[in-house]
Amino acid sequence: PRFTSSDDGKTGYIELEDGTKYSLGGIYKSGDTTYYYLLNNYYKDVSLYKDNSETVVGSKFILSYKDGRKVYFDKDDNAIRIEDRFGNGINISGHGVNFTMTSDSGVQVSCYKAGTNDLSSFTVMVKDGSNNQLKEIKYTQGSFHQDSNSNNTYAWYIKSKTDEMGMTTNFSYSINGNYMIG
Repeated sequence: PRFTSSDDGKTGYIELEDGTKYSLGGIYKSGDTTYYYLLNNYYKDVSLYKDNSETVVGSKFILSYKDGRKVYFDKDDNAIRIEDRFGNGINISGHGVNFTMTSDSGVQVSCYKAGTNDLSSFTVMVKDGSNNQLKEIKYTQGSFHQDSNSNNTYAWYIKSKTDEMGMTTNFSYSINGNYMIG
């Protein structure tokens, strides 16, 4: 789930994994911080409330589903923990391309880019609960620009991947109109 707002910044939404958007009852900014309020008891299957007791370290808001699932958000609106209805969870640290997800049993999936400003490659690493590396896959990316006079990136695509055995798979795509097909 993520927080989004309209282009003019006047309407706020929370967008769930399935693409469903819920309007937020209010949105206002104070300095660099944006505050959202979900109309609790208006939507029958989700509620968003402030986590005054910081249930999870760093948690400021909790998105709670009718079926018992919960997502905890930090002050910057980043998801920091996801729990199922039984309380089994995955902790999330980092954001964007550099993040790590760690289950309560210790299994980790990390994604990180090669260099500070290098968006052309990233690595995904999986470790077991004892911190033993199980898998490492390196990806290189390319970008598609519709307008050659603009630096705007319209789509990123995977150019190749190299698995833990050193085997590289290259991918090729063709451009059909404004769409990439791969």
